[in-house]
Amino acid sequence: CFLFLYKPKFIIMKKNSIWITLSFTIIFILFGYALKAQSDFERAESLYKLANEHYDANQYKEAEKEYNKSLKIYKKLAKKNPQEYKDDVALNLNSLAVLHSSMKEDNQAIKEFEEALEIYRFLAKKNPEKYKEDIAITLHLLAIMHYYLEEYPISEKEYKEVLEIYRELVRENPQKYKYFLANTLYDLAKIHTGIEQYIDAEKEFKEALEISRELAKENPEEYTYYITKNLNDLAFLHTKMNRYNDAEKELSEALNIYKDLAKENPVLYQFNVAEFLNNLANLHLITEKYSDAKKELEQALEIFEEYAKISPSEYQSYVDTCKKNINVLNQAINSSQEE
Repeated sequence: CFLFLYKPKFIIMKKNSIWITLSFTIIFILFGYALKAQSDFERAESLYKLANEHYDANQYKEAEKEYNKSLKIYKKLAKKNPQEYKDDVALNLNSLAVLHSSMKEDNQAIKEFEEALEIYRFLAKKNPEKYKEDIAITLHLLAIMHYYLEEYPISEKEYKEVLEIYRELVRENPQKYKYFLANTLYDLAKIHTGIEQYIDAEKEFKEALEISRELAKENPEEYTYYITKNLNDLAFLHTKMNRYNDAEKELSEALNIYKDLAKENPVLYQFNVAEFLNNLANLHLITEKYSDAKKELEQALEIFEEYAKISPSEYQSYVDTCKKNINVLNQAINSSQEE
């Protein structure tokens, strides 16, 4: 109430924007007094929550300052009572690492993830069941970082440990952890595709696909996307393995899924139809099924152009790519006719 009652006379005569600025200034002054009145743990919690809000608002510098302040307090508390506060330190480190990853400060992010992982491993010695999931989550985040830095052997090792943990957790609670198992299998398959371990990749994609199909039976809206994602990457893998018939079946299945969904909701799914028409056309170009490829690219282009009319900045690149693919196809057709 105090905040709304306090209106200095000179402010009333100013523009509304000045009053708003003063109001926010008073809010943060009061927030500062409130922090001073709190215990150390309450202060750390408040700073951590404020940092999360600033992160969500893409205000990264503010979030970084607050995460660092809350981390300092949590570490101080953890020195006195490790079992009580070390997990707060680890959680704060993970959040700070995610922030630094968003800020493209990858080395700093990895350092923080590794410190958080070390803490969770320490806590798991006394209570493995409680911290098993935290270890898996932190390792997964580290694996993603190493994957994008193209440090594939490190990433592969981390993913394999994550996979082992989620297999254990699925046995305990399949409903909760099946998705995470499928996601880890998919990510590991992507690594194995990149380093040309195709047999391992195929096995992992297929298991991830099977789990996604199971999950989609109960919640199709949530998990159909994961079915098509796995089918697409499995088709890409089979193309690299020269197993074109398998790739064609997989892309055709994904395309048909989106065609059915687009009948009910064209605005939401027609773009996906165009994407898979384009992908299937590229496969048909490789296998020299030119008439099929031509039909698919023409249909895809028509859809992409409709989207580009609505939002050119977002969709024009898809139109341009599709047109380039049509030019490549026409060149291939001309070459085949000359032969």
